[in-house]
Amino acid sequence: EDYVTAALRERTAEGLLAAGKRAEQDGRKLEAANCLVSYLRIETDGNLLRVAKDEAKEAKHKKLWEEHAPSAAKLAQEVLATDPQDAMALAVFAEARTMQAAAKGLVQVATSGDLPVLQQAVKDLREVAPEYDMGLAWVFASSNYLGLPWPLKSAKKAQDRANEALKVCGNSARNLYVAALVERELGNARQAAELFHKVKAESKEPKSASERDIVAFLAEQAELGLKECLATA
Repeated sequence: EDYVTAALRERTAEGLLAAGKRAEQDGRKLEAANCLVSYLRIETDGNLLRVAKDEAKEAKHKKLWEEHAPSAAKLAQEVLATDPQDAMALAVFAEARTMQAAAKGLVQVATSGDLPVLQQAVKDLREVAPEYDMGLAWVFASSNYLGLPWPLKSAKKAQDRANEALKVCGNSARNLYVAALVERELGNARQAAELFHKVKAESKEPKSASERDIVAFLAEQAELGLKECLATA
């Protein structure tokens, strides 16, 4: 079995990182980028917003993003230079570039040249493959509107985009989690609780390889979110 295929099947962080570095040396750019992003997804909770802030984890995640995300983004971008319609390359680039920007912090992203690049990457993915990986482009867009500081932050726009992701795949634990965070932000504790409860149920059976990488995180955060919502509902 090919080493990249094996790493993507087994999905251990160590194996994906090793395969990513080896694939880069072998000139297998998209496979290298995909392995590196998958490694980062596992190690940094998918770069998703948290119910409970954890500064120690955030600091660790930023170091990993700084170290590996630029390489993954560059590799995916080189693939897109020859094939701008490649859905996987668009998705990997958007995720890697988001991680690269997240290493700087959300305020820095909002006030630098990173935001237009991220917005364009998500727009390109949405236009070419809006249903790719269960509506990943909509998840990125929703998370951006939810996580960015005012005046760019918009819970309503985040809600619209989270709902689009749910239209693509309504039983994805990842999509449900993002939707739950949005309802929590809007003060809709009852709706958020229902969504967090669904996250816990659906996380037992990941709907894609990328979701498999983060189901433990989703279940953990959903439990915290459910307790919080039930206490305030």
